[in-house]
Amino acid sequence: MLRLAAEWGDPANPAPKTTLLDGEAGRDRVLSVDEESCYLASASLLVRTVVTVMLDCGLRPEEVYRLRWNENYRDNRLFIHRGKTSAVRRSITVTPPVAALLDMRACTGTGQWIFPAPTKSGHIEQSSLKKQHHAALADSGVSPFVIYDARHTCLTRWAKWMDPFTLKKLAGHESLSTTMRYVHLNERDSESKLIEARRKHAEEHCNGAADPGGHTSRHTLSADTATHHDRAGVSATDETEFWCARRGSNSRPIDSKSIALSN
Repeated sequence: MLRLAAEWGDPANPAPKTTLLDGEAGRDRVLSVDEESCYLASASLLVRTVVTVMLDCGLRPEEVYRLRWNENYRDNRLFIHRGKTSAVRRSITVTPPVAALLDMRACTGTGQWIFPAPTKSGHIEQSSLKKQHHAALADSGVSPFVIYDARHTCLTRWAKWMDPFTLKKLAGHESLSTTMRYVHLNERDSESKLIEARRKHAEEHCNGAADPGGHTSRHTLSADTATHHDRAGVSATDETEFWCARRGSNSRPIDSKSIALSN
């Protein structure tokens, strides 16, 4: 409200307007491994289960709240079928910690919801975790963060080892630009990836010297061809003097007539 008052020129509320720096995303809180351990150790079983699912599987809070037995969880996989866009449809293999926590709930829970609650929807909502979340923060001494930051932490960790397109699929993003907000490359990471890309390119270039069928990329002169060039006074061993191209190439040799015309 104070920001709107400043934009509308209200003299009674001259609050300064604050904006994010260029490149900053709305949520950029990433939990460290130590913060994660301290928080989960202090959290209630319900909060620990919800946050662990988000940290290990990258689900949105509302996707976790709406999970149903069989429909969304079976064979150690989570299946997301609906959301704001069709891009949210995906399946993710759970980690052993997530499987153990969900199995515990399966032994004690009843009904269709994995996280049932006495709410209008029948399952937990954001308000169901608010007090328990703040209690875990206070007990653990971890700097404040919102529940959604668990998903942001997961995707940021994945981004270090995944290509953006795979990350986009697993995150359920509709736009690649949204996925790129989770890619936090520092100078060392970008330099190492550049070196790795150049190394793989060099290996591919060297390996490409031979076809899968055993043929070399530069055709070896046959005996008849070599004899023909010998009669013409050209050494068959000087392979650099001959034009060679792979089968299917559009390349053409440059002859003297073409050079003359170009000049």
